[in-house]
Amino acid sequence: MSEKLTNDERKKYIDHIETLQEENAFMKKVLKHIFPEKSDAYYLCGEKGDKNELGLPEEVVICPAFGKQELVTYKRQEGETNG
Repeated sequence: MSEKLTNDERKKYIDHIETLQEENAFMKKVLKHIFPEKSDAYYLCGEKGDKNELGLPEEVVICPAFGKQELVTYKRQEGETNG
């Protein structure tokens, strides 16, 4: 028995698939940084200084890839937020 989808049903499924694809891309990015030893991605490896009202430290230390000896420090800039 074959039932055809209405245009509204088709749009609903397509919207749901697009949402799942966006969520999947986000989770792939998250996992890439959670397991840098498997992905060769940069990762947060430390913090320095006092935290602000949002809980962000003055500086964060980032390693460009797992096993690399180089470290880069980024300093927090006060100002407008994107929230």
